[in-house]
Amino acid sequence: INTSLTTIFPILGVFFLGIESLRFFSLILILGILNSTFFSLFVAGSILKLIYK
Repeated sequence: INTSLTTIFPILGVFFLGIESLRFFSLILILGILNSTFFSLFVAGSILKLIYK
C-alpha cells in the first residue's frame, strides 16, 4: 500500500496541475495502480488460500 500511495500522490499532482493530454495519461495510471493494488490485496490472497487448501 505504501508503494501505491507514494506513486499515486505525484500522479495526482500531474492530474490536477498538468495539461489536458497529461491529465488523461495520469488518469489511466491512477486507475491501473488502484486496480493492481486491489488485486494484490484481496484477490491474490483468496486465490492462494484456494490453491493451498
